[in-house]
Amino acid sequence: MLNKSFHKGIAAVLSTAVAFSLFANCYGFQDVNADGIDVPVSEFILNPYEDKDFDMTITTGVEGFVNRLYNICFDRVPDSNGFNMWCNLLTSGAYTGADAAEGFFYSEEFLNKNCSNEDYLTYLYRVFFDREADAEGWAVWMGLLESGTSRRDVMYGFIGSTEWANVCYSFGIKSGATTLPTKIEITNEDVKTFVNSLYSDCLDREADEAGFTTWYNLLVTKQTGGIQAAYGFFYSAEFQKKISTMDPEEIVAIFYKVFLNREATYWEIEDWVGYYEVYGINILFNGFANSAEFATKCESYGIMVGEPADMPVIEVEEEFFRFARYEQFGIDNLNTATLSPHDSYVMFNTQGSETRVTEHKISQADWAAIEKFARTHFQESWTPGQKAAYTMFWIHYNVDYASSSAQWNSIGGLGYAQAIFEKQTGQCAQYNGAMCEMLCYLGFDANMIQGYRGSSSSSRYQHFWCEVNIDGNIYVIECGNKKDGDWWYFAVPYSYTRKFIKNGVVQG
Repeated sequence: MLNKSFHKGIAAVLSTAVAFSLFANCYGFQDVNADGIDVPVSEFILNPYEDKDFDMTITTGVEGFVNRLYNICFDRVPDSNGFNMWCNLLTSGAYTGADAAEGFFYSEEFLNKNCSNEDYLTYLYRVFFDREADAEGWAVWMGLLESGTSRRDVMYGFIGSTEWANVCYSFGIKSGATTLPTKIEITNEDVKTFVNSLYSDCLDREADEAGFTTWYNLLVTKQTGGIQAAYGFFYSAEFQKKISTMDPEEIVAIFYKVFLNREATYWEIEDWVGYYEVYGINILFNGFANSAEFATKCESYGIMVGEPADMPVIEVEEEFFRFARYEQFGIDNLNTATLSPHDSYVMFNTQGSETRVTEHKISQADWAAIEKFARTHFQESWTPGQKAAYTMFWIHYNVDYASSSAQWNSIGGLGYAQAIFEKQTGQCAQYNGAMCEMLCYLGFDANMIQGYRGSSSSSRYQHFWCEVNIDGNIYVIECGNKKDGDWWYFAVPYSYTRKFIKNGVVQG
């Protein structure tokens, strides 16, 4: 099994993947000065490893790059705290070279120099181009400054240059430039191996030249990290087509191979198959890509781990995975329904010899409570059956049984959905009324039943529950409260349940 740090990430379940460009570079610089005074460093360090001390005597790599900024911008050797902060930010990929350079140029120490336009432009050339200014270029940039262009905008012109990309490439850091270096030699065997393994393990083929070159260049120049590269493969049309005919066990095995460089045990496969069957590929990608093991793999190949994919997350209890897998039969039943969201349902009172029918319209307050619950808890990728299953699960584990006058008073005058989703209090009428209203919201033909629970007229008590009609087949929806017992059913025929009584006739 994977370690705790790996499984801990599973609570954050990804919703439908949000596409993002691997080639766009933005300058989302945070206001941190060069000595880390303005904002705590911990807020920005995304590196999964513990911070470490870097060597201020090294002139190459990240250390050399940071030493160079201190020397050019501040005319001094670095202090250890500031030096280690910037090295950590750059090593983790949280900051690009452009972010670091901007941090120095807009630090209090640099601003206190009160540079003239001439001095400022000289610094830009030395930091971003690693040279003195040429006459033609100097005239263009100085003309912009003197005509009112801001210093920051002029800096962005330097940041977007190929020369800056070349400087950062020489130090092995992500530049933040909008271009790649002019010459990238494919000599890094570790990165070559990493890229080739993505093609072979994900796509079952050798890399095409254009695709290989693109991914190699992005990784070796640190324009992207391992997570983003893996995202490009796992969410490609080619991979999606490949897994459309594969068994879940085979799909999970690919994730182990790509992210952890190993085969999975039988029990590891079974564990993840349960997650995959409920939530699909997103839960696998989120768990494996953000694991400590994958971070270690990236480090061993000399590439950045990269930032987690920019996707919204929803907190879901791990227990729900097991529940949903257990209730898969009910989910499958609901997923065959033709859906039509509506705001009314019928209450069938079957406590007498004949059924009395009452039409109920969902109130605006209840509808608002349902919509808020759906926005807060549902994933876009879930099927209607999964959304219904989550609602039942949530009621079961989060709602208190109203057994005292104080509890009853707290929900007095409230609709079913308000009582359950807002006050988290109720009894069978509220449990199943809120569930029925949610099912209507999702588009199911759902109604409430008022009858009895029990096996005979002498062994019964009043009860409310739901029914769902799917193509003429009636399925029981019975919410319960964990503290009130485990008698509850999810979209199953009466033959699967204990006894209910309708109009004196025992069902099930």
